[in-house]
Amino acid sequence: MDVLLLITLSNPLFAQEEVDHQRSLDEAIRYYHSGDRASAMQKLLSLSYNESASVQLRLQANVYIGEIMYIQGDKESAQRLFEQVLKMDKNYRIDRFRHPPDVCSFFDFVKSYVNIPEAPKPIEPRETRLPISAYFPYGLYHLQHGSAWKGYGHLATQTITSTTSIGLLIYLSSNNTYTEGDEEKKSSLQRLALVQRASTILFYGLWATSVFDAQQHWNLQLQPSLDESTAFIPYMEWKSSF
Repeated sequence: MDVLLLITLSNPLFAQEEVDHQRSLDEAIRYYHSGDRASAMQKLLSLSYNESASVQLRLQANVYIGEIMYIQGDKESAQRLFEQVLKMDKNYRIDRFRHPPDVCSFFDFVKSYVNIPEAPKPIEPRETRLPISAYFPYGLYHLQHGSAWKGYGHLATQTITSTTSIGLLIYLSSNNTYTEGDEEKKSSLQRLALVQRASTILFYGLWATSVFDAQQHWNLQLQPSLDESTAFIPYMEWKSSF
């Protein structure tokens, strides 16, 4: 029950707190424009370090603190404050209707050289070993790694040769006899045996070819691609020699 009550009241409480922070900022700005910079600085510093205030209000407070520093001649402190603002929000835009032109120009100057480097994305280590699928028959590697036309080619040819080899082997194992003097049956069986052996050899040859193709394809994938701009340098140099 207490948890539900806390959740129910949290949003209104936060909204009221944000309104109070905005009032503090407005009051500090009034002090500043009336010439009471000490009171303005006190409220602005309090707001800039108040973590319960929104980021936007804290940024505005820091900008006003930097403006006061700039007007007082302490450009180095103003510069550091503007840099801090831009580190919190690199796209922050100063309100040109609320700040003097020279302060806006100085802020833009700081923004022009502040470079917020983005955290580099971690490079995932790439597998350099040839995938195990490269050693499987029927073009499995090529079907998995983008060479579909090669994959289907190996699949079709190896399926035909392996089916022929196994089918003839089964047939010949149960039909390997012939009558003495039946030369026609003998020649037929010899031709079938020859086709069976040839299809077997061809199947293993195609299998070995698919493994070799997979190795070539994998090695090309590991090589860094050439920069297109450098590919035209020899041609440009050749053209310029005339």
